[in-house]
Amino acid sequence: MRSFIGFIVDVWSMRLIYMSEKDGLKSFAKSLADEIAKVAKDITTLTVVTVKGVNEEVKKKSTGETIYVIKETGVVAKTIIELDGDIILQVPVKSTEGGDSALDERLLELHKANVELALENWRAFMTTLIEIANKLFTMLGL
Repeated sequence: MRSFIGFIVDVWSMRLIYMSEKDGLKSFAKSLADEIAKVAKDITTLTVVTVKGVNEEVKKKSTGETIYVIKETGVVAKTIIELDGDIILQVPVKSTEGGDSALDERLLELHKANVELALENWRAFMTTLIEIANKLFTMLGL
């Protein structure tokens, strides 16, 4: 015996369609899987960029208030971590003027800490996605 969720109107053929609880769950699961697939395209690569800059005064047009923003003057380091385990670390070796670029150890430590935090967040997000998928498959008996 099928549980009743409701009827929907198929406007193309102007007929009522009986939708069972299982059909509704399957439809929901497909929609969720489609959304997860879209998200998965975005989460296959983790990129962390640390930049340096200078403080710049800016007056807000709406209030005339002076605020301070950081005008980026260069990249200190860029780390790219791919889902398959590839890791790319990019640091500039030449300045924008063409001379050798000095590496600032303090900024590199900050970059390292940001990469570690981003990895923790990425892992937690991936774990949550996997848990949701597993629960969904269990619910659907797959």
